[in-house]
Amino acid sequence: IKMRRTLELCQRNAHRSGTGILGIAALLRGGKQATLVDNNPLCSQTAKRNVLLNNLADQVEIRTEDARIAAAKKVDVLIANIHYDVLQHLLTPEILRCKKWAVLSGILSSEAEKVIETLSGLPVEILRHWHTDGVWHTFLVAVFPHLFAKENLS
Repeated sequence: IKMRRTLELCQRNAHRSGTGILGIAALLRGGKQATLVDNNPLCSQTAKRNVLLNNLADQVEIRTEDARIAAAKKVDVLIANIHYDVLQHLLTPEILRCKKWAVLSGILSSEAEKVIETLSGLPVEILRHWHTDGVWHTFLVAVFPHLFAKENLS
């Protein structure tokens, strides 16, 4: 995957934390810029510390906001480690039309079929589907922005 701009989205309850690790990993694997988003300020602070520890501050923007707002940003890769109740609002033509790839993780087995069904109605291809421990699912998705009908987008 060729990555220039990456967007990592996390949406956590106060007792769980996003660390920015997925966006940091994307940069360490050749990405040029990353925006790390979490709705929890403590998670954003943790991500900031991890970015500084990896000497990546000049390549990273950290935002504390709702994933549904941040997801509209034009990026090459969307990395979302997020529960389905939020993810379902991101799997729309309006959001995906400005992406090339998506890595969707943190998806429970009970929600994986819903993700597959939603993606099947969009101009995307699931390239890989991992499931571990019989609980967690991750999808690597190729997005074909040129196939989204412009007249269907608001």
